[in-house]
Amino acid sequence: MRPVSTIPHAPRHSRESGDLTRPPTAVPSPAAFAASCYKMRIGMDAGSGLVRGVEFTPANVADTDVADALIIGDEEAVYADKAYESRERRERLRAQG
Repeated sequence: MRPVSTIPHAPRHSRESGDLTRPPTAVPSPAAFAASCYKMRIGMDAGSGLVRGVEFTPANVADTDVADALIIGDEEAVYADKAYESRERRERLRAQG
């Protein structure tokens, strides 16, 4: 039995030439790649590890655009990296305590 590769760009053996050949690959444009990928962002409680919110979006949606959906409002503190930050959000959270 001959093994069949299920890896899309795995090298194949050519019986005729006896060498390894790679099938032609089509590289998608950055816009097409971003449109075909997704991101998952999770809001969780730091103390218990309980997941409190999940947002799935296409990869081309900025993290800051979904940050407010992950903030429930009863948090004592909000921790996130710079991608989620905005001046308006920081001021609003500071005003809320």
